[in-house]
Amino acid sequence: MGGETVLAVPHMGVVEEVVILEWLAAADVPACLALTKADKLRQSERRKTVDALASTMTAGGGLYGRWAGPVLCSAKDGRGRREILAQMAQWLADAPGGSSAA
Repeated sequence: MGGETVLAVPHMGVVEEVVILEWLAAADVPACLALTKADKLRQSERRKTVDALASTMTAGGGLYGRWAGPVLCSAKDGRGRREILAQMAQWLADAPGGSSAA
């Protein structure tokens, strides 16, 4: 792995996540946005948060850099753990000398 980043964000506003991801995109750093404390939100609030962020991040038909997510996470119930680990495994596989390297 190189400069890959998992951002753990306790459901802040969309603006903060966009600023962080824009900065990472400018530096060409892949990122996965982990929205933490998902267990504290109602189901409808979780969906709205993910939809709003995904809509903002894909506005204009593109993504901000090499962005994966958002992934709803909770240490309390383990939500998102599998997705974060899968993203990290993909970054390892894609890295020079990783399992997907020729």
